[in-house]
Amino acid sequence: MAYHLEGRLLEVCDCRVLCPCWIGEDPDNGTCDSVLAYHFDKGTIDGVDVTGRTIALVAHIPGNVLNGNFRVAVYLDEGTSDNHVATLVIDPRIRAASRFTAPYDHYSLVRTIEDVFGLGYLQHASDPQKTSLADVL
Repeated sequence: MAYHLEGRLLEVCDCRVLCPCWIGEDPDNGTCDSVLAYHFDKGTIDGVDVTGRTIALVAHIPGNVLNGNFRVAVYLDEGTSDNHVATLVIDPRIRAASRFTAPYDHYSLVRTIEDVFGLGYLQHASDPQKTSLADVL
């Protein structure tokens, strides 16, 4: 797979200072709950222009990242398709090719982050119609 990407990374987790998962160390609290977002200022992946696109991940790592067995929800921004947020959940406990019928949008991503970190809801994320993936994660 050929790619060239330029952009920014945001990483937040519940560890004390720097996320030890980046270097294969054990999480500070025994588990790691994290959010990562990559925004591509410019770039291509296999010839596909991804300039201006954003991808975000919400992860629960139940121990050392090198041991695997973690759960991840991946979100692609609404600009990748007709105002839909493409979402992929990776978890060894979910049956392959499972499909969720709940509607998700970028407010669902915000609500999921707020649920994972026990935060209060901001604006539209508080709408009871917005579905969080926290139950899946």
